[in-house]
Amino acid sequence: MAPVQIRERILRTMKELAGQKGFHAVTTDELAAASGVSKRTLYRHFKSKDAVIEAVLDDLMATIERRAEAIVAGAASPPDKLRGIVRAVLEGARFTEPRNFGELRRYYPHLWEKIDRFRSGRVERLRDVYLEGCRLGYFREVDPDVPLTAYLAALRAVIYPDFLLAHAVSMEQAFDTLLEIFLHGIARQDIR
Repeated sequence: MAPVQIRERILRTMKELAGQKGFHAVTTDELAAASGVSKRTLYRHFKSKDAVIEAVLDDLMATIERRAEAIVAGAASPPDKLRGIVRAVLEGARFTEPRNFGELRRYYPHLWEKIDRFRSGRVERLRDVYLEGCRLGYFREVDPDVPLTAYLAALRAVIYPDFLLAHAVSMEQAFDTLLEIFLHGIARQDIR
């Protein structure tokens, strides 16, 4: 089997195992066995378990980035572009459970910071969609930094596993609700 195929199989297996029991609980012995490779082969492709997790996250972020670029370049309305970007994030992260984000924050803070930098780096893309929406009359014109910063801060607050578990809300429900509040506010439509 080609080295690239072995690497991809290891990453796919890590996603599956992490989805079942969390990143932290997966051992390299278990990962190698489930991938159908020896530990020696595993370490030939990745220097550590952290490196495997980082590669999974890098792949996730690259996939989200490609999908978001395609959405922004498309012909959809700005509100639909924002919904599409949120969906791309959800689809990319679907393999994992909310607890995995807590694990990343606790046991792999350098990887959590990387995710946070990635998320913050998408502000320009959201800004472009917001400004397009203002230009086309979909959104009110205000300083884009205020709503975008507020949205990202709210997003950070609701994706933490503590919130999701305490409120019995799925990540998808939290994202959808937050986006609808961002796009339409909390006022009822019949009294706006």
